[in-house]
Amino acid sequence: MELKAIFARHLRKRRAELGWSQEEVGERSGLTRNYIGMIERGETSPTLDAVEAISKAFEVKPSAMLNDT
Repeated sequence: MELKAIFARHLRKRRAELGWSQEEVGERSGLTRNYIGMIERGETSPTLDAVEAISKAFEVKPSAMLNDT
């Protein structure tokens, strides 16, 4: 599985676990709701800065968002 799909899966899963909307993830990470949605749908690959910002918002290490387990 490619990294952007792995990241998207973790993003959706973690967001659901926390009960956050895409808008809330965007606000907490400093990114737009539209960008979060595009990442989740696999329409775009997140930048390294986005991976870091989203990971910080979720309070996890970036490697946890990229781990294929």
